[in-house]
Amino acid sequence: ELQTHWDRVAAAIETEGLAEKIGGFEFLFLIAADWFASRAWRHTVWEAGIGGRLDPTRLIRAENVALTSLDLEHTELLGTTLLEIGLEKIDAAPPGANLYAGVWSSERVELARRCALVGVRYVSCPPVYPEFLPLFGRHQNQNASLAMHIAMSLTGLEGEILEPRFAQTRWPGRLELIEREPLVVIDVGHTPAGVRTALDGFQEMRAARRGVLVCGVSRDKKAAELIAILAPAFDVIICASAAHKGAPAAEIAALANAANPTAELTIAESVADARRLALAKAKSAETAIYVAGSLFLAVEFKALHVGRDPASLAFF
Repeated sequence: ELQTHWDRVAAAIETEGLAEKIGGFEFLFLIAADWFASRAWRHTVWEAGIGGRLDPTRLIRAENVALTSLDLEHTELLGTTLLEIGLEKIDAAPPGANLYAGVWSSERVELARRCALVGVRYVSCPPVYPEFLPLFGRHQNQNASLAMHIAMSLTGLEGEILEPRFAQTRWPGRLELIEREPLVVIDVGHTPAGVRTALDGFQEMRAARRGVLVCGVSRDKKAAELIAILAPAFDVIICASAAHKGAPAAEIAALANAANPTAELTIAESVADARRLALAKAKSAETAIYVAGSLFLAVEFKALHVGRDPASLAFF
């Protein structure tokens, strides 16, 4: 099926003479659009990758748009304040659409005002904290609450009826528990707010356990800021560089040392070496391993953990 729609999209791009203008994300978006259209689904769900105004998902003209949270990412394109980024995201909602937003920041007042100006209905969704959700971290409960509000609106069903569906939710990479003894948790967050929020969730998960941090940051991310958030929470820190886009482990170690000079610090030769070292330090059930700072680090660590050769991973 992928090959069929890949070929159709490639042929259309060639016919229209747009080969030099369509990037990888746009290409995959068109494949998804063609796949959905061929099946005439009643509902489809899309995620905007970069804001709203600049993202191809804007072409869908969605009737319902969810604004989960705001963070300072892609600032060179979206703006340097949370409000500027929020206004960019609102542009994913066409006139007449519903914009569902959690109750999470002071920017919501200005965002609601902009919605009123452009003919978008702003729907505030207070958290309901569904205890049945098999995900960790307060932020994931908040996101689930937002999803619950939208689901109830779309289906007309009560929350009690939807709960069994939500109880089946799985979210790989987001505070994902990949081993219980010792406790091993990975998180793919790579922005300051995302890393800070996930760390709060991990602290709840580890409880009184001693923590071992395996950390790394991609070359194009805010390494100093991310490590400054993570390092002070751990007495044992292992620094590693993901094979894909990883910043040098020695650079990460220098940042970790600056953020937490008293921590036991190790520079791993690879993610595989970092995993071996972490497991060696977590011989008892009283230790929890946390892998964080980079999407690619977390993915490579998990691949190794389930016995997959990380060299087989293919990234864009």
